[in-house]
Amino acid sequence: GILQNFPQRWKLKYDFKHVIGFDLEEQQHHDHSKLRVASFSNDIAATHSLDLFGYLRGHLRRLTNLHHTVHQRAAQDVQSSHERQLLLQLHEGLTIALQHAVFYAQDTFDFSASASKGTTSQNNNTSANTTTTPSSRYDHLTTTHPQRTNVEVCVHGKNGDSYDFVSFPSVHTTQSQYQKIKFIADPRRQDDTCLMLNDVSLADGLHTCISYRSHYHENLVHMPARYTKQVKRVLFIGGGDSVMLTEFLKYPELELVVGLELDQQVLRSSFRHFGAKPHFSNPKIQWWFGDATKSLQMLPQEWYGTFDLVILDVLNDVWEKMNVTQDMGFIDAATLLLNDNG
Repeated sequence: GILQNFPQRWKLKYDFKHVIGFDLEEQQHHDHSKLRVASFSNDIAATHSLDLFGYLRGHLRRLTNLHHTVHQRAAQDVQSSHERQLLLQLHEGLTIALQHAVFYAQDTFDFSASASKGTTSQNNNTSANTTTTPSSRYDHLTTTHPQRTNVEVCVHGKNGDSYDFVSFPSVHTTQSQYQKIKFIADPRRQDDTCLMLNDVSLADGLHTCISYRSHYHENLVHMPARYTKQVKRVLFIGGGDSVMLTEFLKYPELELVVGLELDQQVLRSSFRHFGAKPHFSNPKIQWWFGDATKSLQMLPQEWYGTFDLVILDVLNDVWEKMNVTQDMGFIDAATLLLNDNG
């Protein structure tokens, strides 16, 4: 990530329906500069001003309390000096932004409506003068907020028993020698297509969507790559959609990528519907098709102990049940393929 120079725009998720947004700008004077909130998205301030003020102040106090912990953990756990400096800058920047948002809220928001509404719901024995802002750090666990109730990301519908992509129309279906391959597309967007395998339930059959790329494929590749000295030799099991391969090719020092994929038809169909190239003509890339437990036994002996990265892009219930040999599982074989720094 980066910390934007002034003017900065901050957006905080208040609940599942509202996002708080405000701009923080720097005003230059003759001998000094001063920060101020230039604008504030006040669509919820009229009805939730007291709750919103408590939300801002609570998060500000939380960040302030975490100051020592953030600096201590950054020094201990973050190896990269660039990442460590950026982490501290982000923490400081968000703290400063929340400070000015709180100042702005104090001077701008009308708390009278929220306060009077809150006091009328108090017990008759409770004085209106005792009304305070919400807890500064934690929510009251005994208070129910239906609009803030957390749900699974994929669950959609009143009863939470359906998936958002249940109504996606099918754009392509084919039967390979291994499985049924089906692609469905979101009719509301032109940039999201999903791959289904084996035509089982939606929960189990969904393999991947192209919209998962930023938080799945990129993290799966670049996060472990940060802990290696180099990314020259890579082997992955699964990944037939070729999206992960595209991420590997971003490393200029790359010498060899080996992909072990069950079904070649998945690659060809993914190229058609995802636009992800399998790069068959690239001399740095080798695809081994078929059962990966057999392919691992056929790899050249000199390859073992030479790879910088080995990634298993396989469902848990697959690799947990399948062994390369009677005494060796997927994880054991992957470990043997890694070099000393892999």
